[in-house]
Amino acid sequence: MVTRIVVEKDPAAESKAIELLGSKSADTRQTAALILTQFSSPASAAAITNALNKESNDNARDILLQAVAGSLPVTPDKAFIDAMVEGARGRGKLKKPVEEWLDESSLPPVYDTAGNPMSNDHVRFLLYRMSRVKEMRSDIEARYIIQIADRDKSAPFAQALLKIYIDKEAKPDHKYLVALAALLGDDTVVDKLRTTTNNWIEGNRFKMAEYGVGALALQGSNKALRWVEWYSRKYKAKRQMSVLPRPLPLK
Repeated sequence: MVTRIVVEKDPAAESKAIELLGSKSADTRQTAALILTQFSSPASAAAITNALNKESNDNARDILLQAVAGSLPVTPDKAFIDAMVEGARGRGKLKKPVEEWLDESSLPPVYDTAGNPMSNDHVRFLLYRMSRVKEMRSDIEARYIIQIADRDKSAPFAQALLKIYIDKEAKPDHKYLVALAALLGDDTVVDKLRTTTNNWIEGNRFKMAEYGVGALALQGSNKALRWVEWYSRKYKAKRQMSVLPRPLPLK
């Protein structure tokens, strides 16, 4: 609300916000990013694009990303993906695993559609970006790597993520592991999601079960969606059960 008022009342708001993108204060840069989301001018777009690979504060950068989401490529080439990963490395985001217990080198590989295993940096970038998501969906940058992943060959990786999530007591902060497992998994992951969701329901862990059904919707195969429909019919009359699939962005 304050952002809109600033934009409406100050004719110089755009130029001031562009200048503030260079501030040493992360909070100031985040505020500048919020202001620039109100503009669609070439000047704002150029400033945001220039700042993306320099911005080290993830909150500010996520706001900038959303501002230019419409101009990002739909199906990027290898050069775009490599530059995206290299940019994260330059910002210091790939120095260590996103969780101390989530070392990608100990996980099964993620394969691209050409049958090649992805590098550790690409997988670490994928985990890092998915950890930024607070809902059951794909991250705006992670989706580019997901698009070129071979689901059948990457299924062991997805299964490993799901096992880690369960072993780590299925904490809400780690639900991005379930989302990524769904996005990269085949029908074997669907089966595991279904049985795990049933276990959560039986254990009265209804929030976890909600994530499970959301992950099935995110996985999106015919088999997964049939189970989503089954859960919606079985539990639609039970007030204590909140796993009914709400409108979710599938990809």
